[in-house]
Amino acid sequence: MLQSFGELSKHVKPRYGKIRADNAIFRLHYRATSLFLLTCCILVTSIQFIGKPIQCIHGSEEASGAVNTFCWISSTFTMPDYYDKIEGTEVAHWGLGPDLPNMEKKYHSYYLFLKFVLCEFLNFANVMINIYLTNVFLDHEFTTYGTEVIRFAQEDQENRTDPMRKIFPRVTKCTWYQYGPSGSLNKLDTLCVLALNIVNEKVYVFLWFWFIVLAALTGAALIYRLSTMLVPFIRLRMLRLRGGSSYDVFLDSIIPKLNVGDWFMLYQIGRHMDSLIYRRFLSKFAKSLNELEGRHLEMAALKSSPSLG
Repeated sequence: MLQSFGELSKHVKPRYGKIRADNAIFRLHYRATSLFLLTCCILVTSIQFIGKPIQCIHGSEEASGAVNTFCWISSTFTMPDYYDKIEGTEVAHWGLGPDLPNMEKKYHSYYLFLKFVLCEFLNFANVMINIYLTNVFLDHEFTTYGTEVIRFAQEDQENRTDPMRKIFPRVTKCTWYQYGPSGSLNKLDTLCVLALNIVNEKVYVFLWFWFIVLAALTGAALIYRLSTMLVPFIRLRMLRLRGGSSYDVFLDSIIPKLNVGDWFMLYQIGRHMDSLIYRRFLSKFAKSLNELEGRHLEMAALKSSPSLG
């Protein structure tokens, strides 16, 4: 890891004595910012050098790895009722304390699921920005480029205009001005062959179809992801499709008690687990949730009942 930062440091050192056409602001963008972002990527991804992303303290050494994975993928929480407590005297850590019934909890479920959703949104934004910038670069001809090519291919060969040559002409003109021997300004009409445009026109046809298909698929995936976040029925339906109707007895009792992050983890487990083992897991998970809910109800009843004597 230190060697990686050593390589980066070579690009940070200022280089004096060279002719530069840029200025300090430009260098902040293309040198300092890019190096800073690259350094952040190395820090975030080098988990094996700087420790684990989450380390949960509990009493079971056998379940250490499973607990850490569960808490990282699902939701951890703090308790706003303890935010104003004095750390070290009234509470052990800021925002943490005994989990009493009916106590407000603030869940921090952005570790995986929200990052996943954010990446999907950035994917969609990325392809739309690419379409927009390419359209500007091609003088606002790119958005209809593919449809024009399709229409051109379907028209009669005798009465059609090639839209590819409109954007990428193969033969163009150029006017050259030069002074003659006696000082008069001469105008030369030149003909230029742009052989590269034969390749460009095909490349941008492919790019048009690629961007359109990619934008449609990414947009559909984003709508699907937002639907799973906002509509609990869709989350239940997806788990049923994953496991079949035999899971209904467990899912009906589990789904209402899970937030989006918990559901996402449960769905990912089902994708990578044998169906029989997954059914046993759901059975025990539903039983554990019911027992936990029962204990919370008992504690709430004891707290609300009048004290004897």
